[in-house]
Amino acid sequence: MLSISTCWNVGRHSSGKAMVEELKSLGFSRVELNYNVTKEMADEIAEMVEAGEITISSVHNVFPYNEIKEFHTDSLLLGHPDRKSRDEAIEVTFNSVEQAQRFNAEAVVIHAGEVPLSRDYNSLLTQMLAEGHKNTSFYKNLFDEFMREREKNEPKYIELIRQSLEAICEAMGKKGYRTALGLENRMSCHQISLFHDAQMLIDALKEYPVYFWFDIGHGMLLENMGMFSSLEEATKLKDKIIGVHIHDTKGTIDHLCPFVHGNGLEAYMELIRGIPIKVMELAEKRNTAGEVKRSRNILAGRLAKI
Repeated sequence: MLSISTCWNVGRHSSGKAMVEELKSLGFSRVELNYNVTKEMADEIAEMVEAGEITISSVHNVFPYNEIKEFHTDSLLLGHPDRKSRDEAIEVTFNSVEQAQRFNAEAVVIHAGEVPLSRDYNSLLTQMLAEGHKNTSFYKNLFDEFMREREKNEPKYIELIRQSLEAICEAMGKKGYRTALGLENRMSCHQISLFHDAQMLIDALKEYPVYFWFDIGHGMLLENMGMFSSLEEATKLKDKIIGVHIHDTKGTIDHLCPFVHGNGLEAYMELIRGIPIKVMELAEKRNTAGEVKRSRNILAGRLAKI
């Protein structure tokens, strides 16, 4: 069954009930609560869950909304080198786990952190892609420079994230929680996790409920940058994928309705069908309500035929 992330309409609502009712009107009975849902909205939604009006498939760390910049989605978060900041990130992430328990959600989606670099390579490379310079020597040289710096700096932050995830899982074990932690592949080239570092973390934490969360659109964007074949890398991890964010891309723009704004998901359909939690993650300003409903119906029909 398809779920939809509240990222599509959370910006238009102050009421959690009204937000969920709008998503239900488009044909969804399952919802992912994203990181912009406030505590007040969450309290309203909890009443709907208790009444059997909606099912929560997953929550997205940090949940509910936290205004502190250090805990935003594009931050060092669980890989912060400062111990106090990292302990605080562990605490707010564990609170997301507690919220997942409250909502009977199957998983917590986690943006683990990033690799700090000397330049904003992602913006530079993305701009060059948009301008059609991918096949130039200047693009290749800049990309190679980025890869060397990332590979040099990455191990330290992977290890810090491993330690943080282990601490979270140990705390979960003491409370008997088995909620899955889904490490999401990110959209920017300096961020963690990608495919290879997710594999390293999952292998290092194999005794814990740590899995991969596959964001198809993010994979497409970085494949276009030249980092990997997204489908090939995801297929290698298929036995460890707990959930998927489903959206299409056009150029450097993502979070578009699949099979409405494009057919980029065609090659991914067989893989999607085998993933337990399927969430459509769509941008509000790029997709109308009619497009969301149409996309949902097409996607559900396609999945049923595979």
